[in-house]
Amino acid sequence: MNIIKYLIFLGIISFAYGQEKAYRKIFWSEENSLSWKNFKGKSQNSNNKIAALSFCGIQYNSCILQGNVYKYKVKAFFVPQLSWVRVKNEHILKHEQLHFDIAEIFSRKLRKAFSENPVEPKDSQVEIYQPLFKEYMKMQELYDNETHHGILEDINKEWENKIHNELNQLIDYKKEEICY
Repeated sequence: MNIIKYLIFLGIISFAYGQEKAYRKIFWSEENSLSWKNFKGKSQNSNNKIAALSFCGIQYNSCILQGNVYKYKVKAFFVPQLSWVRVKNEHILKHEQLHFDIAEIFSRKLRKAFSENPVEPKDSQVEIYQPLFKEYMKMQELYDNETHHGILEDINKEWENKIHNELNQLIDYKKEEICY
């Protein structure tokens, strides 16, 4: 398992089960893009091909409002203390922002899945979250592989268009809370 996959997996698991350390999280927002000041971690990776690493993922929580009415709150997050940079330029920053945007795509997909598949909160992890999380991990890995971690600018631009189109297609699921 490569380091990016491992870090994302570790972060999702710890956040999903409420065992997180006191890391400050930045939640995804259209109004606020990442900046280099958000990357506060130190590189733990000896692979010099990686210019930066964004530790981002998806968290959700659920509750029962009344009877069989469930409420889910889903957010894409970025952890500054676990994100780091070796090479600072606008192209690399845009590449890292797109990793965060992919997390938002899957937050919206998760909201959509919750709204279309009424499962009890106790079943949501296995039935809805885990299959989408696997798809999320594949997309993050494919993005890095195809762009060579952002080095191939033309392919990165293609991905940027693809990601923004997908965010727009899921605009109905932009709201963090889902009730059904």
